[in-house]
Amino acid sequence: MNGPLASHLVLLSDLTEWKPGDKVRFLGCVETYDTRTGTLIMKHFFPKSAPLIFAYVDINLVLETIKSSDMQVGAWVNVIGCITSSTDIIAENGKKVEAKSNHEKVHVQSTILWPAGELQLDVYEKAMEKRKRIEALMSPK
Repeated sequence: MNGPLASHLVLLSDLTEWKPGDKVRFLGCVETYDTRTGTLIMKHFFPKSAPLIFAYVDINLVLETIKSSDMQVGAWVNVIGCITSSTDIIAENGKKVEAKSNHEKVHVQSTILWPAGELQLDVYEKAMEKRKRIEALMSPK
C-alpha cells in the first residue's frame, strides 16, 4: 500500500530518542515564537523526572494554514513533523558555532499543526504513560 508514512505518537520529552527523518506526532505548549526564523519553541515538562527538553519546531511550511492563536505563548498544540538535524549557527566571521544552552533541543520540521482544544493534560499524560508501558511490553528485546 502506498501513501505517507505514519507518524509515531510520542511525548515531547521522548523526541531525543528519534533520529533525523523520523516522523513524529506530539503535544506541546508554546514557550515562544521566533518570527525571524519561523520557529515555535515548545515545551511539555513531563514526566517531571525527564531532562529539560525543548522542541524547536519550524512552521514555515504551515504558516498559511495555522491561526495566530496557535503561535501564542501558552497555547497547547499538536504537531506532526519530521525530526531534523540541529541548525548550525553562523558567527560573524562565517564559521559554524554550536549553540550553548542549559537544555536539550530537538528540531522538527512541521507538516501539520493544530490546536489541542479542550485539554485535560493530566488525562493525556496518564494515557501516554500507559501507552509507553504497553509498547515496552510489546516490543521485541
